[in-house]
Amino acid sequence: MIKSINKIHGFRIFQDFTRSSSLSDFSKYNLFYGWNGSGKSTFSNLLQYVEEKSIPDEHLDAKFEIELADKQKLTNGASLSSNSLKLKVFNKYFVAENINFEEQGAKSILLVSKERIEEKAKLKELNKEKKSLVDRLLNAENGARDKRKVNEKFLSDIAKGIKNSFKVIDTKDTYYFNYDRNKLSAFIDRHKQQVNATSILTDADLSKVIMAVKPEVKEIIPLEFELPNSNNLIEFEARLNLVLQTNIVSNQIEQLVNDELLNRWVEEGLKLHSKIGSEVCGYCGNAIAKERINALNAHFSADYISLKTKIEDGIKFIESIKQGFHLSVPLEDHLYDEYKEGYKDAVNEFKSVLIEIDTKLKYWSDTMNTKLGNPFEILSLDTQNTTSIFTAFSSSVNKVISVLELCNSKTDNYSKILKESQEKLELHYVSEALSNNEYFRSLIEIEELDKESNEVRQQLNVIAKEILELEKVLVNAVMGAEQFNENLYKFLGRNDILLEYIADEGGYKIIRSGKKELAKHLSEGERTAIAFVYFISKLQEMEIADLQESIIVLDDPISSFDSNHLFNAAHFIKEEFFSEKDMPSKIGQLFILTHNFNFFSLINEWFEAKDLKKVFCIKNINHNGSRAAIFEDAEYVLKQFGSEYHFIFSEIKKYNESNDKSYYHTHTIANLCRQLLESFLTFKFGRKKLDKCFDEIVGFSELAKVRKFVNHYSHRADHGTSIRGYNDNLFGETEKLVPIVLELVKYVDNVHYTSMLARINGN
Repeated sequence: MIKSINKIHGFRIFQDFTRSSSLSDFSKYNLFYGWNGSGKSTFSNLLQYVEEKSIPDEHLDAKFEIELADKQKLTNGASLSSNSLKLKVFNKYFVAENINFEEQGAKSILLVSKERIEEKAKLKELNKEKKSLVDRLLNAENGARDKRKVNEKFLSDIAKGIKNSFKVIDTKDTYYFNYDRNKLSAFIDRHKQQVNATSILTDADLSKVIMAVKPEVKEIIPLEFELPNSNNLIEFEARLNLVLQTNIVSNQIEQLVNDELLNRWVEEGLKLHSKIGSEVCGYCGNAIAKERINALNAHFSADYISLKTKIEDGIKFIESIKQGFHLSVPLEDHLYDEYKEGYKDAVNEFKSVLIEIDTKLKYWSDTMNTKLGNPFEILSLDTQNTTSIFTAFSSSVNKVISVLELCNSKTDNYSKILKESQEKLELHYVSEALSNNEYFRSLIEIEELDKESNEVRQQLNVIAKEILELEKVLVNAVMGAEQFNENLYKFLGRNDILLEYIADEGGYKIIRSGKKELAKHLSEGERTAIAFVYFISKLQEMEIADLQESIIVLDDPISSFDSNHLFNAAHFIKEEFFSEKDMPSKIGQLFILTHNFNFFSLINEWFEAKDLKKVFCIKNINHNGSRAAIFEDAEYVLKQFGSEYHFIFSEIKKYNESNDKSYYHTHTIANLCRQLLESFLTFKFGRKKLDKCFDEIVGFSELAKVRKFVNHYSHRADHGTSIRGYNDNLFGETEKLVPIVLELVKYVDNVHYTSMLARINGN
């Protein structure tokens, strides 16, 4: 059973209710009184959600705590979905859910005859099995739903992170600018096999991919590089060695052989003398002996001249090929960012090898110049590292070209390569976020729960068919309809609305008596009556053991009744729940909620004959500038008197004596003042209209103020205008005018006023 409501926060009008220490615990019989809009239906809705073991999505953030008799506490969570309370709630939802007023039909009303004992027992077992399966289904569906919500939140957070990462990169790709959970989920489905640790990039690779997804298209880089043939250069080196190792066979002049500068000077002089045909030394002016000329010609022979020519040609060739190695490579700015680092490394390697090439060529040139200076000297080149140097050069140039080709390839296939880079980056982010595998484990768990749900649904379908067949056997159509119609007559006080069994369909239709046609245009009271009688019939179908553990909640079962039908309806409820019949002793706990004071008074009177009874009031207070509902123990006046007039008089008196003059209370009291004066003055003067009653009062100096107050500021008189906005005049005047209203009552009938004070004070 329910012991108390400890708190309700953020649930419609129950914005911030926390149980006070003075509030009584619930008992077996509990009666609640509250004006329309005070929060009764909201309270019954909460108990209805407990009955259904789930709460709508719109109220998932609501917080509540219901304490049970065994000290357990129900909250909006696992305890709600697994609670074992046997609640039966009658409210507007029950009416809409169980009676199809569009087609004037009612769902199955099962009133079983006593002769069908075995079938009844089997039906009971099937219903138990059905309930167990429904619980399993709810657990599986709720479990899958909860896990899906966790996953959705998880994916939303990941998607938001990926979206922000691509924004930072500034890809200008609308797909990633609008990246969300749905896109992420679809990506995971497409790349299930790739979303793993192997797809997580290293920091270096991640940096490259981030650069690759930037939106820029580079121009094609020309790749026209003419490289020296390394094989030809190796052969050239061999030829140089032959020249360097050439030994001239001639009549050498030892002095010239030993002195390179002198040899060169004499050689140039000999050429000059031969050119001008002079036999006189241009330096000393003496005649040159013929023998000396012949000796010099023998020293500078044709072989000598030929060798020098070869040496000079070799030196020239070395100079010519030197420029061929100094290739003009593009600047880094011509490349995509992701290739710049690799390109820089390749260019540095190229420049490093180029230094070795230049060193090698200089070595060749220097050696050849040495030979040129002294052709008679035998020299030799060191060829040990020549092949490796030229090979390294070719390799370094190819590396440069390879990077440039990648750039050109990206330009040629820009869209494709950009997409691949984006997906590679997306795959990295997703794999990194899902690296702990919790998400994939939860998917497996959801799949298993969905599988269980489908299996349970199939079992439920089978059992539902069995139950339907048994119900067809067990239902006593005549007995069911007759008993229903008898109860409907008791509730309405008339028998023009009847329930008729439809044999072919196994259901019921609502007809007008005597016409045998569907009852159209049912009033709100008639609808409520049919639904409530149906509710009672469903209670009567229950086993005694289940009924004894049941908590019955009745939310304004006479809410739309006028005074002509009120007594019949109230008497029917009394017969069902307060007489010496079987049901009162069998139910576990009863909650009745109403706004009708006459009905409240009748129930309260019947409560007096019961032990374990409690009476409560649902009131509204001001909470941060708006209405909020609370529970309170019913006051002495509310429980003691069977007239709403006593209660209204008491509320006005309390306001007058209280320090709480809040904005909300001000509007409420303005309305109550009008109700008080309408009841008092129309009875006193025998008039129908309040204004005519005011005309009867003579000699009361403040009458005009009271007249304006109740006519202009009450909720009824101004059609609700005063409660739709803040009214400074009302707020300021009410505190002054309420005492005058009470003075007016005293002025008109002092005996009545004095007696009312005595009654509400318990005298």
